[in-house]
Amino acid sequence: MLPKRMEAPRGSWKLMIALAILTLPATSSALQTNPTDIVASGKIAGYSRDDSGDYHGFVRAANGTISVFDAPGAVHRTVSVGINSAGTVTGNCDDASGVTHAFVRRADGTITLFDVPGVVNRTVGIGINPAGAIVGAYLDANNQRHGFLRASNGGFTTFDVPGAHETTPYAISPAGVIMGEYSDGNNFHGFLRTVDGTITTFDAPGAVNTVPWDMTSTGSITGSFYDGVGSHGFLRTEDGTITRIDVPNASHTTGHGINQAGTIVGDYVGADGVPHAFVRTPDGAITPFDVPGAISTSAFDVASSGVVVGTYTDGIHGYRGFIRGTDGAFTTFDAVNSSLAQIAPAGLAANRENSSNGVLPGLALRHIDSKNSIRLEYSLPVGGDVHLTAYDVQGRRVATLDPSGFGAGTHRTKWSTSGVASGVYYCRLQSGGMEATTSIVVRH
Repeated sequence: MLPKRMEAPRGSWKLMIALAILTLPATSSALQTNPTDIVASGKIAGYSRDDSGDYHGFVRAANGTISVFDAPGAVHRTVSVGINSAGTVTGNCDDASGVTHAFVRRADGTITLFDVPGVVNRTVGIGINPAGAIVGAYLDANNQRHGFLRASNGGFTTFDVPGAHETTPYAISPAGVIMGEYSDGNNFHGFLRTVDGTITTFDAPGAVNTVPWDMTSTGSITGSFYDGVGSHGFLRTEDGTITRIDVPNASHTTGHGINQAGTIVGDYVGADGVPHAFVRTPDGAITPFDVPGAISTSAFDVASSGVVVGTYTDGIHGYRGFIRGTDGAFTTFDAVNSSLAQIAPAGLAANRENSSNGVLPGLALRHIDSKNSIRLEYSLPVGGDVHLTAYDVQGRRVATLDPSGFGAGTHRTKWSTSGVASGVYYCRLQSGGMEATTSIVVRH
């Protein structure tokens, strides 16, 4: 789970994580460190993105040791998504032909690739239970998503919510109950599938879209829903009761993780237009928090002990992982290299003079007097094609900018931000097979 701001739940966010399609800046050998799951022992699964844009899976042990890995035959992308109490991880990777395969990685480091039988396009592992049963999604010949269950003995069951346009399972309980989302072609809804194949669908009251994110072993679920005005978190208990969750004064609230005690973690968008994290205890009390010095913090999961994991950025470095202890103390970490290079905050040059690693020197962003536009200054070592793109913290493209020049030297252009919300954004410059990226903060 990467940091995000939900104008409206669009579904399949966990699938976006599983496929690692969220594009964030190239800033260091660990420009992204994204914890995705934590278990009671304190082991954490996740993925990182390096300078070359390649993704790698990682497992962080409770003692802080980090094992970074790539699946056999993987080219450019290995993403670990779920981990169980035995330390077995599931995720997916791309081969040299660009085909996506799911994998299971045992605690001893042994990795086995697998595909849903007959599927030649894309199989994605997302959730895993203590017995090693895995759920995920695959694409058919028409690029439509369907759910699968891979039993601990390796047998497959494929399924869809009746009448669904697409089905995406996210989690599986120790008893084999599967939770996920489905699309009817227009909107998203939650579902539960019991061991006998019975499927129950649900929506939060008043929801246009309902997107469940996480489930406890006994069936309590957290997620988010959109009611046509804003997005809200929710708790669905085992008896089907749904409680709306809103951080006070937040425009959007999303529940991402829930533990067996009923503690929920997630993020919300405050008045500054930037995501911040929160913890909601079983009695309903909500505590917002940020990693010290962060301008954006998102909490993704919570262990049975109450330890929280997530990611944050301070606007100077790329996204880094964090652990928030039960005493509120923070530990931050990077999955590839603990020494992060800096990216330029708004108004400073990003002089990344390392073109051999595909980073183009001279990209800079400076605010001008008008609060509704940003001046972008960029330098090219040689002339060539130029592409300038702006992304939000959820990895969505929000603008394609017009370059002012294509020759060697320094050029200036403007990005009109009057139509975008306040918050953190990233601008990427691509030219001649190289790239540079820098962060900005839009304030209206």
